[in-house]
Amino acid sequence: MTPAQVKEALAAPAGWTDTPEQAQIRACLTAALADRDPIEALTIASAMITVLRDQLLPGVALVRRDSAHAAKVQLGSVKELVQQSGQTRQTLTRLLAEYRAEAD
Repeated sequence: MTPAQVKEALAAPAGWTDTPEQAQIRACLTAALADRDPIEALTIASAMITVLRDQLLPGVALVRRDSAHAAKVQLGSVKELVQQSGQTRQTLTRLLAEYRAEAD
């Protein structure tokens, strides 16, 4: 794929505005895949999928659960956590329940 094709493939969907952190992730992935011959791009993309799926996503999920718990302890209430984080009550309730289940 050409660099333009890689950039297009990894672009945010229509109507989506990346946060600076999301844009940085897209830029890093694009840089890793652009200007590669097809076999190299295939190998790198496969390795990225494996690492993201099997290692990074579970780790990020753990950070999110632990952070939800720590923030609730710090703030004292789920209501305050909802207001400050921008997450839904349902999401935070689920994360806190997962945290408790993991702690048991």
